[in-house]
Amino acid sequence: MQAGYTRHVVVAGLLLVAAAVCVGVALAWWNRGYTPPAHPRPVPDGDQEIAWLHTPTAYEAWDHFVRALKRIERRGTIPHFFADDAHAYPHRTTTVPEVVIGRSDRLGRLHVRWYKVTEAVPQSRWVELLLQRSPAPLAIIAGWSSDRAAELAEALRDAPHPDKPVLLLTAATAEQVAADAAMTGPAGPTLLSLYDRTFRFCFSNRQMAEALSDFLLSEPSLRPHAGADPWLLAAGTAWCNPWAAAATLLASEIPAFAIDWQDDPFSLDLSLHLRRELTRRCSALADGPRLVLIRSQIPFSTGPVHQPNAAELDAIRHLLQHLPPPPQRTLLLVPTVTVPARRVLQALVQEESEVGQRLVAVTGDGISVNTLFRDREVAWPIRTLPIPLVLFAHADPFAWDEPEERERLPDGYALAAPPPGRVCSTTEDVEHFRRLVEVLLAAAYRTEPPVLLDSPRELGQALQKLEPPFFDTSGNRRGGSGEHIVVLRPSPPGAEDPLAEAVLEVYTRRPPPGAWFCLHRRLLYRFYHERTP
Repeated sequence: MQAGYTRHVVVAGLLLVAAAVCVGVALAWWNRGYTPPAHPRPVPDGDQEIAWLHTPTAYEAWDHFVRALKRIERRGTIPHFFADDAHAYPHRTTTVPEVVIGRSDRLGRLHVRWYKVTEAVPQSRWVELLLQRSPAPLAIIAGWSSDRAAELAEALRDAPHPDKPVLLLTAATAEQVAADAAMTGPAGPTLLSLYDRTFRFCFSNRQMAEALSDFLLSEPSLRPHAGADPWLLAAGTAWCNPWAAAATLLASEIPAFAIDWQDDPFSLDLSLHLRRELTRRCSALADGPRLVLIRSQIPFSTGPVHQPNAAELDAIRHLLQHLPPPPQRTLLLVPTVTVPARRVLQALVQEESEVGQRLVAVTGDGISVNTLFRDREVAWPIRTLPIPLVLFAHADPFAWDEPEERERLPDGYALAAPPPGRVCSTTEDVEHFRRLVEVLLAAAYRTEPPVLLDSPRELGQALQKLEPPFFDTSGNRRGGSGEHIVVLRPSPPGAEDPLAEAVLEVYTRRPPPGAWFCLHRRLLYRFYHERTP
């Protein structure tokens, strides 16, 4: 009896599982052509729209943008500016977030709307839908990476519309784009030439290379140097490495190293400009060494989290074989993102524990300041990476509000500096978006009559005619001010604070473009001595 009952239960269970599978297959077949709804919202008469194209997970970027708007409103940096954020954070993820901005002394408002880019609704589809609506957007804010920016620029270029939107790039830094999808051929056209209404608010790879090179060669504690007299160095190292001793006799030559990743167009483009700029500037220095750059090309950037892949390991061993003897100091260019750079530098330290005294690592903006400040315990553990690192920031990462400023901001929008020994997010993105909106609003309104522009063509012309000029004739942001260099200096034994494991410094240029000076200096403590608010 018990056996028969068990058999019936098993049969019933199998039938239920089979039914569930059938229902699942039927639903999958039924929804095989379904795509999420993608409908641009209407624009009220007299107003215009700025389309913000980003992925559905970009909540932090959107929040930083809204914070930037509220800071402009409360600080009064734009006369009569207002920002209505009532619909900036809707309860449903399918609702389009929106911020309405404008000037109370001008007619017309700008509706900044976040249209979410997905696999089902890519950027090209949003371009098609937005241009079908009347009016089309006045501008599109996008370009969170160079490859996405190129894809969007091509979609706008090929779209059949008499007055297409201005494209405002926020983080696409590449000078040139790949000539083919496999990135195997020579460099293709410049990014800004793909669409003639493109304006870049960030600095390009060429401008980053110029700023980094200028700073490195002007900072005595970081610039490459030959150390003591070359004949003394040769005598001291000949017994262990005769080839290194012979190399030191060429007092004006120091080997420097560059590692780039062939599957990353950003890495290739930035590496090219860094190598070109450092070589040019070093050769022009009367009292400086001449860098002999040794380049290692890594076929792919995939690999374990903390261990180098095979090609990276070969490059590391080749570097150590040619590394100048102490007390010489040289540079290692690692133009990439966090994970490949961390793998390479950690492996270097494992092979040669004192390599940080003979090497300064240099990168661009692929490693963020948050990686070194807020997230370093996981993303950049300084105890295993005691190598000085120099990187680039597009805005001040430590521009926190003063106490009196925080009182003027609404709850939730103030950016308070963390107390010593604590960390939080940096202000780079907020400050970057603040500058973008200030420039955009300066061009978007006519003075006579005091109304909002209603033509993307007129907006593009107004951006080119700003005084003082913000863009060059090709649409690139002008350099010479606004660049920030960030230096991570691991604390040596006997440092000023025994609990600090590093110092994070932020440098910028004195106006007009002149000498670099230290804007911020912050001690980084071991994480068991600090907490994240």
